[in-house]
Amino acid sequence: MYRMNLKYLLRSGIIAALCIAGMLPQVAEAKKVEPASMEEVEREILHLMDRGDIPGLSIAIIRDGKTTISNYGFADAEGRVPVSSETLFQIGSCTKAFTGLAVMQLEARGLIALDDPISNYLPWFRASFEGEEQSITLGQFLHHTSGIAWSTIADIPAYDGADALEKTVRTLIGTELDELPGEEYQYATINYDVLALVIQQVTGMPFEQYLQEEVINKLSMSDTRIGGVVDSSRLAQGHRLAFFAARAYDAPVYRGNNAAGYITSDIEDMLLWLRFQMGLKDADSLYTYAKMSQEPDESIPPHGLAYYAAGWEISVDGNQRIFHGGFNPNYAAHVLFSREEGLGIVILSNAASNYTSFMANKLMMMMAGEEIEREYDPGDNNDKTYASIAIALGIYTLVNLLFIGYTLRKSKREGRRMRWPAGRQWWRFVRAMLF
Repeated sequence: MYRMNLKYLLRSGIIAALCIAGMLPQVAEAKKVEPASMEEVEREILHLMDRGDIPGLSIAIIRDGKTTISNYGFADAEGRVPVSSETLFQIGSCTKAFTGLAVMQLEARGLIALDDPISNYLPWFRASFEGEEQSITLGQFLHHTSGIAWSTIADIPAYDGADALEKTVRTLIGTELDELPGEEYQYATINYDVLALVIQQVTGMPFEQYLQEEVINKLSMSDTRIGGVVDSSRLAQGHRLAFFAARAYDAPVYRGNNAAGYITSDIEDMLLWLRFQMGLKDADSLYTYAKMSQEPDESIPPHGLAYYAAGWEISVDGNQRIFHGGFNPNYAAHVLFSREEGLGIVILSNAASNYTSFMANKLMMMMAGEEIEREYDPGDNNDKTYASIAIALGIYTLVNLLFIGYTLRKSKREGRRMRWPAGRQWWRFVRAMLF
């Protein structure tokens, strides 16, 4: 307890100091300017698509009660197939809000409780911190305070079998936690796979079936599927950034991670989802669960400028913006809205580009009439750096090969004979080769 309070005080003090120093301008009241017109918004979209190497995207905007859907670029750049409102995209970690909604629904029905330890549902689950076994609650998995490391994403198996979900969760058996449960936020996508397995256990049906029937279908999202697509011919070709450009890439199947990142949808359905989350679409009791899923976990300090809820990030600024990004190996998405401002944005893109989330946030600020004093570069996942190093090493290797060829040819022409290194010459030779 002492350790937790000390961390809380230190974090709170640092955040307060940064605010006073003016290093966190988002916390202070934003300077107001004239809200951007839709023409200015469209120009910015095209500009950022170019900067972020995004072949195609769909975007839905809610502004002052009016909705706008726009599509840009190509769903299939090679075949020159343009993006349309029927183009399907993976939404990445924006999927977590659907799973979070299902968790709230089951808790309201009395089938689960967020304070319950995971051992109540998965008796074989084991995790420890500094050699001592720990009890983790469902709520801690939901809010990413389980102590499970973010790096566990690397252990999720590329697998498409019917037992993929349990196989994925079982990779955590005996895992060493980074922190004591409930003490610190650390985003780990596999937390939501654990929740999905619990849902599967208590409902007696595959997780994907439950989510499809009890959440997605009830919202009339007819073109949305969890772990699949309604029509593969409508699926945009995914891309990843490699050697200075977005290149077509078909990622492996991670069926065991469906609950955390593998809903596929189109912009029409995602607009329905956005309207539902903003309270603009009737959905009976489901909206009650949606509001519950947007309640931040304030048991620990915010991470950066946001608290985590149930599949949503809740900003700590005065606008109380709610958002979540999605980033898969070959797609990216972002959902961002504010009921207070009457603004909402969904962006779906067919490239794993950091510019998707950056675009959503910048457009929100432009439409809210907030002055953007300085703009950071979201980067390209070091693609340009790695590509430049690869090119430099390629040139270096080529020069060395040419030099070796020249030396051998010259030696042959002059009648010299090859002599193997001896004694200390071997060490010099090995050092040169290692370099």
